[in-house]
Amino acid sequence: MHNPEKNSLYGLSFHGEITDWSELGGAPGPIQLIDRPDYSDTRQAFQRYDVFKAAPFRTGANTTRVDRDSTEAVIEELGKNAGGIGYAIADQVFDRQDVKIIPMHQVFPDDERYPFSQSLSYVYKEPATPAVEAFIGYALDPSNEQAVDEAVAETTPISPAFRGRKADVASV
Repeated sequence: MHNPEKNSLYGLSFHGEITDWSELGGAPGPIQLIDRPDYSDTRQAFQRYDVFKAAPFRTGANTTRVDRDSTEAVIEELGKNAGGIGYAIADQVFDRQDVKIIPMHQVFPDDERYPFSQSLSYVYKEPATPAVEAFIGYALDPSNEQAVDEAVAETTPISPAFRGRKADVASV
């Protein structure tokens, strides 16, 4: 039987359909999904992808759920589970030496072809305050692109592949 989820390690580990690394060509050992709390924005984002729409969005028996919605909590738990696999916002783990980023379909997260990616948007309520208008004007002005990239680099670990991308802006 053909199952499109068989092509997704994340789909497999979420649903617990495959529970041993040997089933994927690795050394024998249990696969342990390190999951985030239900309220996690990172976790909820998966529901938007087709591979997770094919079945109810719930994890299998091979899951350990962390109490805090943080990449640090996931990595701490991974350190306790030799066969563990978790998920994080790519920019939060790119420069870490204590985790291994797994390519999906031979593509890493800093490649636009990566199957799990999202654009970020700024949203504001109309009418925009003068401060909001000033911020949007500054952020979108092409002459400020380098300054915005530098500010982001100082406050957020971000892959060079994402620097210089324009933000979406919408009003509500």
